[in-house]
Amino acid sequence: MGNFHGSWNSFQNASEEPRNRWWFLFTNSYRWDPRLNEKMRELFESRGSHWLSKKLKKHRGSDVKPAVKPEWVADNDWLTMTIYWASDEFKKKSTVGSKNRNTPAAIQSQYRGGRSCVDAHAEKLAAELNREPLSIEVYEKCYVPKTGDPPPRVQEVLSKYNELKEQAATQSDSQISAIEDNDLFLKATPKYKSRQFGHGSRAKTTVLDSSSVIGPLGPTPEEVEAIQQKLQAQNDKILQQEKKQKEQDAQMAAMSGCFSAILQQLKTTNPNIVIPEFPFQAQPDTTQLSPNQRASLTQVAPTQPGALNVDDFFGDDFVPLNGL
Repeated sequence: MGNFHGSWNSFQNASEEPRNRWWFLFTNSYRWDPRLNEKMRELFESRGSHWLSKKLKKHRGSDVKPAVKPEWVADNDWLTMTIYWASDEFKKKSTVGSKNRNTPAAIQSQYRGGRSCVDAHAEKLAAELNREPLSIEVYEKCYVPKTGDPPPRVQEVLSKYNELKEQAATQSDSQISAIEDNDLFLKATPKYKSRQFGHGSRAKTTVLDSSSVIGPLGPTPEEVEAIQQKLQAQNDKILQQEKKQKEQDAQMAAMSGCFSAILQQLKTTNPNIVIPEFPFQAQPDTTQLSPNQRASLTQVAPTQPGALNVDDFFGDDFVPLNGL
């Protein structure tokens, strides 16, 4: 993820520069079809926000648990963050958020997948079924209780899905494909804050319409041209370096010839002259420098705080891109 040099208490509050840097480091570690860049950036922002919120909640502590500064946050930044968390503004937002999570509508649609995210359950189902699970199967795994009736909001989705599936079956003699089944489920689920309810981040990764199926990955013509230009530039640079090296070698050979001629003439005019075989290497004059300045010539810069690994960005619940 790069370096976390800032007092950002959420991913959205981070400035554009570090967020772009984190995204750049991520793109250097993973590959996908370039046509999905916009969707992948949205996913990156979503998962990044979730990851950072979870990490900071763990470290900022509570009334019964002391705060612990993570090693990837600098001391001054951590002080600013703890002051904000102790402010009335943050406490008010926290209280409002807690009330919203406990409204009747929220309780009716509470997630029942435990600590694992929707993507993690989808990946586990894929291993159990030996195929990509249907959206309805993932939904039932995460929102339908093992015992008792589903909450009204969940039951409404299931009823709507079954109704649409029956209609589709009467209109076609062939069996409904997985793509068509997932499309029916998307139509049955309501949207909440521009996202499909019950899908988690999978709502942004579902490219299921038959007209939008993406072919095998490969470099685009623009990427090929960019690579060729880069290789040509590197080749030109190497040729220039070789040319410069040849010129320097020629100059050194000429200087060596002149030096040998001078030495030979000196020996001829003064046979007793003693010429050192290897000239002494000149040393820099540090007599005018202060002791601190002389020490700084060999001083190593201290390690900067805030080093974060790319894989740590998503934590243990990260799902590889081929599992989206």
